Amino acid sequence: MLHSAYNPEQEAERFVHALLCSFNPSFVVITEPGLSYCAPFLRERFPHARLYAIRYDSSFSFCDKLWDKVLSAEEKSLPFSEILFNELGEEGIFSAFFCSWVPSSHAFPLQDTCVWNEIKKAILKSRDVLGTRSYFSQRWISNAFSFCLHVSKTAVLPYSGSFPVVIAASGTSLSGSLSFLKKYRKSYYLIAVSSSFSVLLHNDIIPDICISTDGGHYAGKHLAPLEGKMYSVPLALSPESACSKNILRQCTIIPLSYGDGAGSSLLNCCGIQSMHAERNGTVSGTAADFALSITRGPVFLCGLDLSSSSGYQHSQPNCLEIINSASDMRIKPKETRTAASRFSSQSLSVYCDWFKSLPRTKSERLFRLSDNFIFNNNLGAVRDVNFSFFSAELSQVQVPDFINTQLPSHSERLTRERLFLDTNKTSSEWLREIFPAEYLSRERAAGRAGFSDRNTILFEKNDKLAARLERILV
Repeated sequence: MLHSAYNPEQEAERFVHALLCSFNPSFVVITEPGLSYCAPFLRERFPHARLYAIRYDSSFSFCDKLWDKVLSAEEKSLPFSEILFNELGEEGIFSAFFCSWVPSSHAFPLQDTCVWNEIKKAILKSRDVLGTRSYFSQRWISNAFSFCLHVSKTAVLPYSGSFPVVIAASGTSLSGSLSFLKKYRKSYYLIAVSSSFSVLLHNDIIPDICISTDGGHYAGKHLAPLEGKMYSVPLALSPESACSKNILRQCTIIPLSYGDGAGSSLLNCCGIQSMHAERNGTVSGTAADFALSITRGPVFLCGLDLSSSSGYQHSQPNCLEIINSASDMRIKPKETRTAASRFSSQSLSVYCDWFKSLPRTKSERLFRLSDNFIFNNNLGAVRDVNFSFFSAELSQVQVPDFINTQLPSHSERLTRERLFLDTNKTSSEWLREIFPAEYLSRERAAGRAGFSDRNTILFEKNDKLAARLERILV
């Protein structure tokens, strides 16, 4: 039975009062609450939380109005972990209290086990995303301040045309495609993901643009060929990306804005015109969305393996491989180093799942291109094609020219950045974005023991960051 036959309200009240929750949740998520007798008691105990129910059976849908949101475990368009993550996001999951209505777990054992496994996946993904943000967010905002200060020539692309686009990623399958990319080079628009840049240049293939969105220090090393004006390839760059001052000053930059966060706000504050980009865990995902936005034609993803291999994980030459190989020695040879990377595939599976989850409006124009390479995975509705298919899609088309944009002077941007920092550095929005784990941890402890200590830690870190940004603006 799903409820007591004698006093279901009393059973529900006892259940809610027995729940052990040591923090202040923003969301309370309960699995299949049946006739939802527990809903008013949950609302009474957690008055500031939004109440979510996960339905195993649509027979109880007439009770859905008692909840702020109802999610169906029967939805098959995406894995349920992705549905949950898309609904709550990493911050919402971090701030959520998950509980199980025990009678339903007995009545629907298979569904219950499956849903709780999916909840675990969503929590682990939330932990990883939040951990990444907490680790990199200070570097990202530092990069953004440097970007807005030192960029000297900017441009945008028109959103028009039906020309084919090739995105070159750096998976090992790229190597077998290079001769074909060179053969057909004048018949398509080429976007190089930064990690493939050196491979293309080494094979005398000059991309139309290079794109980089990674804020890590070593990711900036992929852009080394642009130092010293050796090449004049325009660079599509988010303000959070790692990039040297010299490249920002010398190259034509296509600023990319995600439309949210401090980086985008800083671009607007400094009067820097940008193009829209979709935030993604992998630069290939951002590049795919960007390519789809500038053409009505097909977009081919080349070198997008998204799986580990038995040797090098990237096509060669790769800038990071050159740097890492300097530390190889007899007692720690290259094989030991490259073997370890074969097992670091969790993030690759996340990126692969993103491509699988694309809506049809996007996936129908996306193709993974190779010279009949045997991939270890599939990308869902994104079809794998070879160069016979590719050549049939080509035609002589006019690719777009860049449109140069106006920039405020260096001194004007410096003044605006200082004002932006002074205005925002202690706001809740700033603290939440730059220190997400510390901020959310403090909010979870509001009104409880430990709040003061967590508040002190948060502002000590913020003061150190503000001092670092001030040094950038000297």
